[in-house]
This record gives sequence, structure tokens and C-alpha cells, in this order.
Amino acid sequence: MLRIIAVSDSFSHFDEAIKEYIKRMPDLKIDLLKPEKWEINSIIEKETLKIKDFLKKKKWYNIYLDIPAKQFSTKELYNLVENKSINYGDINFIIGWAYGIKEGIIDELINERLSLSKMTLPHSMALLFLLEQIYRIRSIKSGSGYHH
Repeated sequence: MLRIIAVSDSFSHFDEAIKEYIKRMPDLKIDLLKPEKWEINSIIEKETLKIKDFLKKKKWYNIYLDIPAKQFSTKELYNLVENKSINYGDINFIIGWAYGIKEGIIDELINERLSLSKMTLPHSMALLFLLEQIYRIRSIKSGSGYHH
């Protein structure tokens, strides 16, 4: 199973498009962790601890979305997901808070880092972009031809 974990309380500007992808992939799990409202450094640590608590529940393959990380083509992402699904079953894609995560807190739980773009994206846009890629991954697996 694929899961997306995001620190966000809404989909905002891309609500309609995001809901369409969610409708197309009803077995995809999306967990929105409610953002904190405090001083920035305190928020970053609290949000990171919230993600850590969620990830400690089970042995998953965790992919953290991180701007400076390696970028994958859709086919490379498909291969990663297929290969890791064999050993781990469940794969999480993690979208951190607007100011990122506090380094060192969840490093031991992150198996892979993935960059969607070298540009900074709003959370809802990153979520929409990720949903599109997951939809393409599934189309590759099913042979539907959507990917091309």
C-alpha cells in the first residue's frame, strides 16, 4: 500500500484536482497531520516529532520529499516503488511542514529522500504533483498507457 503523510490541514488551492486523484485511487491512504501554531523553531521540532511518532508505528519504507535530494524520472520512481514494495509492503511519502523538518530527529526512519523539483512548492502543489506521479506509477503497472 502507498501512503502520503503531510503536515497540513487542507489541500487549499488545488482542492478539486487533489480530490479527483484521491477518487481515482481510493486505496491510496493520505494522512494529514494538523500543523502546530507556535514559534517557528518550536513548530519545526514539534512537527518533526509528530511525523516520527507516526512513522514508528510500523516497519515501512519511508520516502521524505526534500528539495536538495535526488530527482527521479517517473519510470525510476516506479522501479523504486516496485522494488521496495517487495521487502516492505507499505511505502510512505512524507511531505514535511512549510519550514521543513528538524534534521536528526527522523533520519533513522527515512530510507530515501526524493526531490520533486529544485524549486520550493506549496504543500498542496507538492501533494498534487506527487498524486499525479503515483497515478502514473499505477498506470505503468496496469499497462493502461496513461504514462506515455
